[in-house]
Amino acid sequence: MEIIVLSFIAAAIIIALSAVIYYQNKRIDVTRYDVYDEKLPQGFDGVRIVQISDLHNSSFGKHNVRLIGEIKAAEPDYIFITGDYIDARKVDFKATDFLSQNITEIAPVYFCTGNHERRHAYVLKKLEKSFRKHGVRSLRNSYVYLSRSDSRIRLIGSDDPAFLKRKLDNEEKEELLYERLSHLCSERDYNILLSHKPNYYRIYESSGADLVFSGHAHGGQFRLPSGIPLYTPDEGFFPRYAQGLHKIGNMILIVSRGLGQSIIPFRINNSPELVIVTLHSSTGEN
Repeated sequence: MEIIVLSFIAAAIIIALSAVIYYQNKRIDVTRYDVYDEKLPQGFDGVRIVQISDLHNSSFGKHNVRLIGEIKAAEPDYIFITGDYIDARKVDFKATDFLSQNITEIAPVYFCTGNHERRHAYVLKKLEKSFRKHGVRSLRNSYVYLSRSDSRIRLIGSDDPAFLKRKLDNEEKEELLYERLSHLCSERDYNILLSHKPNYYRIYESSGADLVFSGHAHGGQFRLPSGIPLYTPDEGFFPRYAQGLHKIGNMILIVSRGLGQSIIPFRINNSPELVIVTLHSSTGEN
């Protein structure tokens, strides 16, 4: 009888924990940041940006209706996708195609690649065909100017370092990344950079980026109840740049926890995140 009772309690605990994890992985956390930078042109004061990162083909409601609803409710001026829009292990072009179509009806959309877009050339080719169809602008080691009133900013998209030659060591990758970004950034303009991996933050800052949007780390995938990330492959245990807004020298780095998951099919204490950023052309000081 005692064994039966203990088994029942164990089963109840497992069911309860499974329900909590399921809820955590289907809920969308909306995180809002205010970026204050007196270097930002006045015409962009008050501009609102929605960041989509690391979707990995995840779905929130049929045809991603809940995610689209959250994006629409934010009333963004621009939407930035910072890589791993698809997942190389479970590619679903129908889902991404529908989402791309719907978000471009909300605001202009800009994309940079992640490491999952690197896995299969035909996958990226098909994804970019869908982007062209729906008006998503893919920035692959290139930039565009965004203009408002009499102001402009330079929006730069960098391919993920996974696109560099595999035989290069990390130091060689950093040198090539710095060379690329220092040519794309301009001292005359305010530079916003979309680059998937946050662990190259020193390169971003030294190359002249003013504001960077990254993802990749999934917020550490597993977090303590206090919200502290446990581990990322790039930074190890208790990583500093797995999530949040960080001031690094003259640069601001925003790292999204992302919306999906890949190898590990669930998150713990780390719900999917949609990031909303409002720009201010001031220091924020009274």
